Amino acid sequence: MKKIGRNDPCPCGSGRKFKHCHLGKEDEPGLEGMAEFSPEMSRKIANLPGVWYGRAREMTEGLDIKKLTGVSAGIRFIDLREYLGLDIFGPGQAPKKEGGRGSVFVNVLKTKTADPDNLYVAISPEIGEGALAHQLAHVLDFLGGSRLMPGLAKPLSFDLGIPVEHVEHPHEFGYWLDYLRHRFNVQLDADDTIISYLYEHQMLIKGSDIEKQDKVILKSKSDRIMRFLSENSAQIDRLIRELPGYIGSRVGSDSSLWPCQNHYLKLYIVAGLGTLLVLALCSPGFCQDGMRLQCEVMESSEVLGSSVARLNGVRYILLHHANAADRETLSKWLKSHSGTEVRFSFGHGKYKGTLFRLAHCFGRGLLIYNAPVRPVKRDIVEVILPLSP
Repeated sequence: MKKIGRNDPCPCGSGRKFKHCHLGKEDEPGLEGMAEFSPEMSRKIANLPGVWYGRAREMTEGLDIKKLTGVSAGIRFIDLREYLGLDIFGPGQAPKKEGGRGSVFVNVLKTKTADPDNLYVAISPEIGEGALAHQLAHVLDFLGGSRLMPGLAKPLSFDLGIPVEHVEHPHEFGYWLDYLRHRFNVQLDADDTIISYLYEHQMLIKGSDIEKQDKVILKSKSDRIMRFLSENSAQIDRLIRELPGYIGSRVGSDSSLWPCQNHYLKLYIVAGLGTLLVLALCSPGFCQDGMRLQCEVMESSEVLGSSVARLNGVRYILLHHANAADRETLSKWLKSHSGTEVRFSFGHGKYKGTLFRLAHCFGRGLLIYNAPVRPVKRDIVEVILPLSP
């Protein structure tokens, strides 16, 4: 296998030389398997037959890549299942379908040796127009935008301690996503609608800032995004509540379950779960009196194992109101009491936990507790909500 040279492009996709990027840090999470790419790997990918699922041909042939980006490059679609089935991935290295979108933008360094003229996108037969637009936005962003590969996001997110979505979708990506949405009249899903909303309000992080990898700047901009999402949660909910991928119940439908593919909504848990667990186990005493509310379980977890002793045995329940009339009551309580310790009853037992509000998920709460009981979906839990903070 050919070793990546000091002056070669870093395999993380940052566009920087390897010596100025991840040289000496190859063993970080997310970089395994990226230090070397073989000609054989490149040939295996390039030899996969091309496919035209969904609107792939229409949208690709409708783009003048050279005119748009200044770069002469082709886009080649391959079958996602066949790509993932190639014997080129080590343990735990196979890429996951992005948010269940059924598509993956293949790292260009994997195909450059065998086919330097094309960028590869692996898609599934059921690919939708929104997912296609999402991946084409990544391609255009790489060619004529931030020039960052999506593969950079995971290791950089780990390094800086910020949500991966804030790195993976820079300002320039938002520009191309918005362009494709209007160019092909595409209905975006809930996740991409949030990205588009952030772009319109100049909230996405610029690629130049990401490339510099300044921890202070990126953390500050990431926190700014989180505050903006929280402050504008009501308007965002109105924009996305009827869209695919929305984690709340759609009007007249019970098909939207947690967790869905919505990265921007899920990141509130992903980024803050450690803090939530500590708060749940360290919160002070709670009010004995309160308002009793019947809540329905939407999802519950197995025991969350941890190397930290006090976190062992922790579980969570995603719940919402069991009665429609209680929706606003629970929503208002969560808004003003998020992080409050509560009592809850299930079966013949009484337990305590800490209840948190989830951004954009009105009338839904995340209950974290440490007890040997696990309600399942559609079970009813009675929660006593303290009337004082």
